[in-house]
Amino acid sequence: MSDHSCPRSLAILCLSAALVAGCSAGGSGGSGGGKPVTLTMYTGGTGALANNFNPYSPTANVATQGMIYEPLMFFNLGRANDVRPLLATKYEWSADGKAVTFTLRGDVTWSDGQKFTAQDVAFTMNLLKAHKALNIAGLPLAEITVGDSTHVTVGFTRPAYTDLWYVAGQTWIVPEHNWKSISDPATYTDPRPVGTGPFTLDKFSPQNFTLKKNEHYWQQGKPEVGGIRFIALSNNAAALSALQSGQVDWQSAFIPKIDQVWGKTGAGHEWINTPLSQTTLMANLEKFPTNDKAVRQAIYYGVDREQLNNVAFDNQASETNCGLVLQPRDLTWLAPDLPNLTPTHDPAKAQQILEADGWRRGGDGIYAKDGTRLSLVVKVITGYSDYIAALQAMTQQLRTVGIEIRTQQISYAAFTADRNTGKYDLVMDAVYGGPTPYYLYNNFLNSVNTAPIGQQANPNYARFRDPAVDRALATVAGTNDQATQKAAYATIQRTICDQMPYIPLITNSTLTEYRTDKVTGFPTKDDLYAIPAVYLRPDLAVVATSLKVR
Repeated sequence: MSDHSCPRSLAILCLSAALVAGCSAGGSGGSGGGKPVTLTMYTGGTGALANNFNPYSPTANVATQGMIYEPLMFFNLGRANDVRPLLATKYEWSADGKAVTFTLRGDVTWSDGQKFTAQDVAFTMNLLKAHKALNIAGLPLAEITVGDSTHVTVGFTRPAYTDLWYVAGQTWIVPEHNWKSISDPATYTDPRPVGTGPFTLDKFSPQNFTLKKNEHYWQQGKPEVGGIRFIALSNNAAALSALQSGQVDWQSAFIPKIDQVWGKTGAGHEWINTPLSQTTLMANLEKFPTNDKAVRQAIYYGVDREQLNNVAFDNQASETNCGLVLQPRDLTWLAPDLPNLTPTHDPAKAQQILEADGWRRGGDGIYAKDGTRLSLVVKVITGYSDYIAALQAMTQQLRTVGIEIRTQQISYAAFTADRNTGKYDLVMDAVYGGPTPYYLYNNFLNSVNTAPIGQQANPNYARFRDPAVDRALATVAGTNDQATQKAAYATIQRTICDQMPYIPLITNSTLTEYRTDKVTGFPTKDDLYAIPAVYLRPDLAVVATSLKVR
């Protein structure tokens, strides 16, 4: 099984796998004999590891971002309105929203001992401005101004309130004294990284690499953990075996019956489930019959999500809503007038919607219209057994309604190509965002992020276009007033609850497993100070820095 909460735009497949050679049963380290504790972590990597620690490279090791290179601030995706200082202690917007000034810490040094200053921040921002390949979020950067050693102002070409997460939380500050001589920062692999983060690179091999504590780290006394070893694995079953045997201390992988298989099998076996993304059926809005709103609405009401959770997601998934608002975190942003907060399984309503739209049931039980049977192909990635099990259940559920769906399993590469170019009826895939609903909506609904059939849409794969939604997104981005933002969100939510470009199924489980025999202090449901999923950055570093050695 696979964990679909991991954003695929980052090309991180959250797969479980087997321990490779070179990692022995005692390899996790420990506190005995006065030696510092080293934890072993599996982040989903398979095959040989690349010696790439460039934080702007799409193939960089997961440990690069947050562990070695830090952003200015931390945005906790686990809780609403939880923004905390890192390299910056505060920020202040200009009146027009076209500039933000950061106040930086004055006591930070790079891991090579050189002083960190506002000039490093300005250099990094200008690096993104000069190299489009590094500016992954498409920040509308304008003039960058250094006030003094602890103050820098980042200018934008438009009001950019909603870009704060990108510029402060997802931009990794690099040292000017090391990077100014790099001719092509997009292809640079940075094999000997120098950062401000809590760890530095110690040893590297294609099978595993180890980070050690940064002795120059600005948070005094942290981290308590002496090091973290990152390993590559190769198959699904052995990852659990490695975890159970103590060869792995921390991983994020879907484990069926996790409480019995892991949680109750030993002291210190802990796990947490944190919602991050939502599984949907993405409809092709430029192809009949999925461009028929009635068809999409009928599927919405024809699916029994409780059964899907039971048969396919081990009852670890949670409820979604027609407005695609991540719950419970963002429910305050959901328009109060929206019906059916929790999608209703109502086969009779599904049939009524189809018949009112001119669909007529044939002798085989499947509806047809204008000579076309309501038979749809759903594409899914081979090996995604939870999604495949869900589609098997949906096949029976929707046939009862009068809709035929047929599952087509294809490779990840073929799935990505077909999804992006619009070569599908329906695809089963996740939608995801950032610390507020804006990011999911902007990713998947903004017309600038789509393209005609045959061209690459990224990531508005449904090819949804609505001028009112585009205007609402611009309104959210251009104001800091929450009442105005909420009214704009309501416009978006009412539209997509009616149009259903992405038919919501469930909110995905994000399972993370860890051992507490050596360390304590992992996030809990009562204290979700960060998401401990091993592929999230800089959350990974925030958690590692917060751990207490026993």
